[in-house]
Amino acid sequence: MSATKAEREVATAAGPPQRPQPGSPAEATDRTPAEATDRTPAEATDRTPAEATDGTPAATAAGLPAWGEPVTDSPDPLVADHIRRFLETGGQPRPGISDLLLTTRGRRSGRLRRTALAYVRDAEAYVLTASAAGADRHPAWYLNLLADPAVTLQVGTGTFAAVARVATPAEAERLWPRVVAAMPSYAAYREATERRIPLVLVTPAPLEPAGATASAG
Repeated sequence: MSATKAEREVATAAGPPQRPQPGSPAEATDRTPAEATDRTPAEATDRTPAEATDGTPAATAAGLPAWGEPVTDSPDPLVADHIRRFLETGGQPRPGISDLLLTTRGRRSGRLRRTALAYVRDAEAYVLTASAAGADRHPAWYLNLLADPAVTLQVGTGTFAAVARVATPAEAERLWPRVVAAMPSYAAYREATERRIPLVLVTPAPLEPAGATASAG
């Protein structure tokens, strides 16, 4: 039976049905396990535009992201939910585990990509583990920072520019027991893959001196 003219007018005025936005109560779930923050497929985070404007990193050093540049959160539902809970809890989504948000620049797209990761500290460095939950491919965030080591970290409610580098073999050997003590699942991930799981050291970027770019004289 065809719709009446009045029914068609009401449907036109209402517009198409609205899909829930990523991270909204209708979309988010509460199922982030201890291992979930490093399960994003190696390539997925540099392809899926799920744009978010909250938590956009500030520019505190040359060449780093500026306020207002859109940030794309991980398309993995578990990681996206972990990011949401991180923001809602002031950076403490999992009691007893140190978490942070890492923003890298996509090596293909050039867009900012955000993920949530566990970390340990080594002096001023934040030590990250590119486990990919024991997958045989490196996670996308690791490949991104290899291409561009200028990153942004959010620890708690503070956001700052930082520089990433891969730990040397000697550093990785020294730090691995501390990483496993903080996240025991990493030991199983290492056994699950033939890939060498890299450790990454991320340190705050030095601030540019005031007037450093001003011309002399």
